[in-house]
Amino acid sequence: MPGYNKRSDIPAQARLTGSAREDFAAAVQYIEQLYRVLVLESGVFQQPTGFALVSETAFTFSHTFAQAQPDVNYSVTASATGYIGTPAVDAFVVKGVTKGVTGFTVELFAAPGSGNSVSLDWQVQR
Repeated sequence: MPGYNKRSDIPAQARLTGSAREDFAAAVQYIEQLYRVLVLESGVFQQPTGFALVSETAFTFSHTFAQAQPDVNYSVTASATGYIGTPAVDAFVVKGVTKGVTGFTVELFAAPGSGNSVSLDWQVQR
């Protein structure tokens, strides 16, 4: 896991004082520190995002993950964010997604057409 390679990276547990207010504050601080180490600094929970440009007669785009996924139990959300020319209306609509551990392919209902393009933002979610 990037950024989190040893047990010493995990912050020491909060010590209880017996005061509910102080113990609660210490617990919140501990959770914030733990979140920072495990999520923000490690990069483990960062989900891949990106964009694609589908042009002319193409009606799919593919993405290869920088690091393989452990399984195909993820979802891909893709939505059109722009266009060039006058693409076919169905070029803005996702027909389906083929997933693999090394990447995915998104298929649109139609190609944008000659001289046209559709840009799409995508995100992987677990």
